[in-house]
Amino acid sequence: GVLDRALELDPGALGDTTSHGLLPVHAALQADTEPGAVLTVVDATAARHPAAFGRANWDLQLPLHLALLCQRRHAGVMARVLQLTAEHYPAAFACASRLGWLPVHMVLRYETPQAAQVALQEYQTTHEAVALRV
Repeated sequence: GVLDRALELDPGALGDTTSHGLLPVHAALQADTEPGAVLTVVDATAARHPAAFGRANWDLQLPLHLALLCQRRHAGVMARVLQLTAEHYPAAFACASRLGWLPVHMVLRYETPQAAQVALQEYQTTHEAVALRV
């Protein structure tokens, strides 16, 4: 598709930030667009620039925070970002935004669906167990 062609021309594009510090994955998650388009960017980022799941925007929001904010519009996107964050940057589950919000705070504040709440709790428990062993 269009994204694949763009990445052929500039393979590093998914790691480039705008003047506001946004990566393409940040912009996609904040956009009011069709979920399939957002998933395309999320999956391409995981495949070509997985470190992006650990990079925050200017508001110290990681892709995980942004996915939780957009979950009412894109529940499937949120679930995919939860999964990819657990794979590529599990420390994100303990990272606070500029306002001090952890992902778990966002789950409670924004009435995230029950399945995502359970998944987030499992990921956080796993992360805490790993952190205790280090």
